Amino acid sequence: MVALNTGQLETLLVLGIVPVGIATASSDATAAPGVPDFVQEEFGQSHNLDGIEIVGERSDPSLEKIAALEPDLILANQRADSGLLDRLRALAPVVLSNGGSEKWKEDLGIVAEAVGQREAAQRMLARYEEDARVWAQQRGDEATVSLVRSKGRQYVIHGEHSLAGIVARDAGFTRPESQTFTDQPNKEISPENFHELEADYLFYSFGGPAADILGDPLWTGLDAVTQGRAHEVDGDPWFLNASIVSARRVLADMKRAVAARQ
Repeated sequence: MVALNTGQLETLLVLGIVPVGIATASSDATAAPGVPDFVQEEFGQSHNLDGIEIVGERSDPSLEKIAALEPDLILANQRADSGLLDRLRALAPVVLSNGGSEKWKEDLGIVAEAVGQREAAQRMLARYEEDARVWAQQRGDEATVSLVRSKGRQYVIHGEHSLAGIVARDAGFTRPESQTFTDQPNKEISPENFHELEADYLFYSFGGPAADILGDPLWTGLDAVTQGRAHEVDGDPWFLNASIVSARRVLADMKRAVAARQ
């Protein structure tokens, strides 16, 4: 089996299946090469991940490498180029997930159904949702959560339909007005508008030159920063991937942030 999206890789691994090949997000130096670190941490002891072949970028994978692996199934998503999908179908049956973070729960079911593990996936999702619901009841508040990351030299806020936004909603959090949008998962924000990030909890992931903002008064002047309510997180599960594995990681990080304030 070959999985062209990281979320599909995470889903397969949590269901006990190691694909023979995966694709990477891009050739960007900031992108995680192959298996992301947090996936290695989660599954490296229980699964042999070293033998997974990298078949290129998801937008332009090597058909030769995929063919050499002789997969019985290829997992892609509906956003892939139609011509690429036709070429992949010539190699093996192709199952398409949605590919958007706003539909990660549905995609869990699609991948699980393809590998005969739908009931197991349903149990996992039910446990996650119950965990989030019970925690929300225990807190008994409607604290706000703000989500921001860097993208190259730019900054991006994540709305209600991002994976982390969905986890925040499942866990009973509300969002700052600037992040209540639902027409897309994320939007750019300029440093001059960082005041819109103010919230009870601010989760961020900045890398490369964009991390220089951490010393800028536009950042250091935020109440969430000065009061110790800003928390750096791993951008891969929080902002770049979409699966039950990433969702559980985000929920666990949120719990730690709240516990640290109590």
